[in-house]
Order: sequence, then structure tokens, then C-alpha cells
Amino acid sequence: PDPLALADGLQARGPLFGEELFAHERRGDWARTARGWLPLTLNGKTRLLVLEEDEVQQAAAERLQGELEAAREEAAAARREADALRAELQAERLAAVSEPAYRGLEGWSASEPAGGARGRYRGPARGEAS
Repeated sequence: PDPLALADGLQARGPLFGEELFAHERRGDWARTARGWLPLTLNGKTRLLVLEEDEVQQAAAERLQGELEAAREEAAAARREADALRAELQAERLAAVSEPAYRGLEGWSASEPAGGARGRYRGPARGEAS
């Protein structure tokens, strides 16, 4: 087989003069069409012109603006929820620190011993049943 014939068959055929193609995607100087990826410029010369309708652009801009506003509102709601959860967690931690687990135990004393620890547990007196 002739390698040049194979190479010609692998390349996407460009549009005819004056033919308009719909681009599904555009990245840099390349546009993806139904025929494949086509260069917008080749050897520094513009080969394909990008024609965009103002109405299409305006509709897309309005749609994107609406999506952006919705995303901003969602982010603000998430921040408010995170702040509320953070405050609730802080209140729970404060309550856990100020109400030790041994406070309900019989014989608990709130006096401060010489070692500086707050409160201590005294076991039952001699002869008392526990």
C-alpha cells in the first residue's frame, strides 16, 4: 500500500469554499466538527472563520448568568449551614468541657485539690456499700 494514500484517507476533509460547519467544541486554534478536528489557522494563515450569532451568544450568556447566580446562592446557603453547624459543635464542646462525665457520680467534690485539678472523686467511706 501507498503510505501517502493512507495518510490522505486518515485526514479529515475540510469544508468547501463558503460552506458552513457547526463546531461542537473549540480548543485554541482547533474546532471539532462532524468531520473531525479542523485547524482554524494553518501556517499562520486563517483557514476557517468562526461565525457566532449575537442571539446565540446572548442566550448563552443569560443562561450562564442564571447558573452563576444559582451557584452563588447555593454556596451562600452552604456557608450559612456550615457556620450554624460550627457554632452548634462549639456549643456542644463547651457543654462537654463544663459538665464532666464524673459530675453525676456520688461523692464528687468541686473543691480544688492542691494539685490544681478541678474536682475529684472520693470513693465511699469505710463501711459503706458501693
